[in-house]
Amino acid sequence: MALTAPEEVQTSDIPISYTIFDQKNRSVRLRPEYSISGAEWKPATVSGKTTGIDPQEYSGTLTWKGRTDLAGFAERCFSGSSRISAWRAPRTRCG
Repeated sequence: MALTAPEEVQTSDIPISYTIFDQKNRSVRLRPEYSISGAEWKPATVSGKTTGIDPQEYSGTLTWKGRTDLAGFAERCFSGSSRISAWRAPRTRCG
């Protein structure tokens, strides 16, 4: 997976573009997370599709709602990190 995020300082929602590479063209799900310390990762509040991503949707954008996740840090300046992990979507079994 390749990620692209703005390089300049952000003060509101942050668009994160992604491109997924899977040779088997499986449906995947995304797990967006953020960290202030670089050690403890927390689920990120995002808008955009994170489950059931089929091969034709392997390129897209999630918007991290940083202002929501970082409430209480509004007056501080710090360096944080974000990451998105791709997982194969679970198969549905019937019967």
